[in-house]
Amino acid sequence: MTKAKKTNKLAFKTEWDFSSMYNGDKDPRIESEIKEMEEARLAFAKKYSNKKFLASTKTILSALKDWEKMLTESGFAKPIWYLSKLNDIDSSNQERKSRTNLLTQRVTKAENEIIFFELSLSKLDPKMQKEILNDKSFAPYKYYLKKTFEAGKHLLSESEEKILSLKQQVTYTMWVDAQKKLLNAQTVKFQKKDLPIAEAMMLRHQLGYKERHELHNKIIPTLKAISHMAEAELNAVYTDKKIEDELRGYKTPYEATVIGYENDLDTVENLVKVIGDNMKVSHRFFKARAKLLGLEKLGSADLYAPVAKSTQKKISLEEIVSKTIESFNKIKPEFGNYVKSFAENGQIDFLPKKGKKGGAYCSPGHNVPTCVLMNITGSIDDICTLAHEMGHSIHSELAKGQPYLYEDYTISVAEVASTFFEQLVIDDLIDNAKNDEERLRLLDEKMKGDIGTIFRQISYFNYELALHNKVRKDGGASKEEMAEMFLKETKNFVGPVLSPNVDDGYTFIYIPHLRYFFYVYTYALGQIVSRALCAKYKEDNSFIEKVEEFLKSGQSMSPRDIFLKTGIDIADPKFIQAGIDAVAEDVKKYEGIVNKIKRVGRK
Repeated sequence: MTKAKKTNKLAFKTEWDFSSMYNGDKDPRIESEIKEMEEARLAFAKKYSNKKFLASTKTILSALKDWEKMLTESGFAKPIWYLSKLNDIDSSNQERKSRTNLLTQRVTKAENEIIFFELSLSKLDPKMQKEILNDKSFAPYKYYLKKTFEAGKHLLSESEEKILSLKQQVTYTMWVDAQKKLLNAQTVKFQKKDLPIAEAMMLRHQLGYKERHELHNKIIPTLKAISHMAEAELNAVYTDKKIEDELRGYKTPYEATVIGYENDLDTVENLVKVIGDNMKVSHRFFKARAKLLGLEKLGSADLYAPVAKSTQKKISLEEIVSKTIESFNKIKPEFGNYVKSFAENGQIDFLPKKGKKGGAYCSPGHNVPTCVLMNITGSIDDICTLAHEMGHSIHSELAKGQPYLYEDYTISVAEVASTFFEQLVIDDLIDNAKNDEERLRLLDEKMKGDIGTIFRQISYFNYELALHNKVRKDGGASKEEMAEMFLKETKNFVGPVLSPNVDDGYTFIYIPHLRYFFYVYTYALGQIVSRALCAKYKEDNSFIEKVEEFLKSGQSMSPRDIFLKTGIDIADPKFIQAGIDAVAEDVKKYEGIVNKIKRVGRK
């Protein structure tokens, strides 16, 4: 797992290298570290499960310090993290997956031993809660405690919380893993090659008219053929969520996510409404793309089709990495060094293969190497994706300067970091384009990113909400209904110019977001906030210090407070509308360019 790619400019590894952590998935250190974690939790439970620590603020503070020490030393399940990474690049190893499941069950059981602690804190008398929050000796824990006290409104009894924790694996995790494994095992026969489904999905957007429609018409039946599993999976996990939401007193399917991401409901509901009310901006973009492509209507395969010949030219992996480093260096040399070291140290798994998880992600963790998964196909998109994931990675590395309790960061902040770097990289590529054709291609990529990240993600949010509501009202949804509902939301996103095939709605099977309950709104919010940060940075490059300050904040304050320090108020409805208006202006410029150039045509 340490294959190196050497060139005269760069020498880096194309696959993850975790050899400094463990000597393979059967390394005895995996078992010893799981035991260490179990013992640490049992020791903490033995000391505090009698709950005598609740007697006074002094004993509570002492217990908090022990809690933080225990979590810092053994609070992160490194072996589970490691095994999950191996499973993501090879889902065919059932022995390893089974062992991962068994170890996960042990970790869950160990976590249940200490579930009483935060639960007890969350249920403290309101008067004592107020006293603690006003006590300066609790200052290092103030935001953590504030979140804990607020969470208490939706927490159940200790025994009930243990039951919900124990059942999580069989009511959610195993269902999602089974669907993921089935999906990742699919291949599509195209041009005499068996393409992994993830590679086929991305390649479709790089081909000429005939080829992309040919590939699309092979992908959709492949997805439809496994739709029975997706039907069972989504009905199961959505019904499970319905039950848990009712037990916890959440009024809407998305409330738990919004609160968990430390946003307020009004901010998110306003975000969804404002974007939904402005879907015509997205419609205008796709109408202009159709004109650029020389098409009266767009099929589903045409939505992200190449607009210039050069799009079809593959970009080497070395060029993808070097261009990203170059762009990051211009922002700040330290940022370019992060990309370089990640590639050299084997912290990025670049290439698609059968059994590997599709898409891309960044995976941080306490005392583990932050790593990135990608599925490179050689397109300009890969540079943008690498920039996006390295934005997450830099955020993760800088946030590690926080104490353990604040070392992480909420998703609604994370997506600002990633899209900030992605936008600056695509702007840099546009500024340094070699010719008008390349400039148009890059501008098109930027617009696709803005439209997709803002309007498409809210389309996913609306689809997910409609599906949750149907499951809650009717007891479930058939795969045909799931596909029909997905196609309806896609039409709402693209507009009248879309002319899809009848089965195109089965694309819902490939969308992993639907399993992570409404987190897609964070992409839209993140894009709007990052556009504002980029504008401030371009006006004054020294503003990067403010950006770096937010990256270092981790989870030490609420998202709103983090961005208020940069001069942005995400709770202001006018801010969201201003962000959409800025995108609308970009679409207007795009329309103007399209009207002046020769159409690409059906090639």
